[in-house]
Amino acid sequence: MEKSRMITYGYLEQVGDRTAEDFNGLLVQMTSDPDVMTTERLNEILAAGTKILTAEDEGRIVGTASVLVLRQMRWYKAWLEDIVVDEAYRGQGIARHLMEMSAQYAREKGCRNLNMTSKPGRENAWTLYESLGYKHRDTNVFRLDL
Repeated sequence: MEKSRMITYGYLEQVGDRTAEDFNGLLVQMTSDPDVMTTERLNEILAAGTKILTAEDEGRIVGTASVLVLRQMRWYKAWLEDIVVDEAYRGQGIARHLMEMSAQYAREKGCRNLNMTSKPGRENAWTLYESLGYKHRDTNVFRLDL
């Protein structure tokens, strides 16, 4: 684990009841329609191969990001998802550190790139992404709602 100020950074390895509670507190800050996180769901996410990065303050998860590595026909590709930092901890560089850890993890896994999406209108977040080297792509993403 790495330490920065009072925040400890690492990867989620074990899931306890408090873990799900911490994630529920973050999810309501990330989306207006959050699913309820459970211990079982977190264990399922980890078992599926998603790497969950955490920022903790005295054992409480105050920030998170998820990285999913996909093996494609020609190379590995990674997706960065669910980046959220508790409102009380924003502006301390936590999201930046989680994103840097995500990129390092993807590099270690042999990925050629790290992709993410972000909603329009999130100027502060976009400024952070661009400062880390992310480039806005003009893509034609298609989605099938199931």
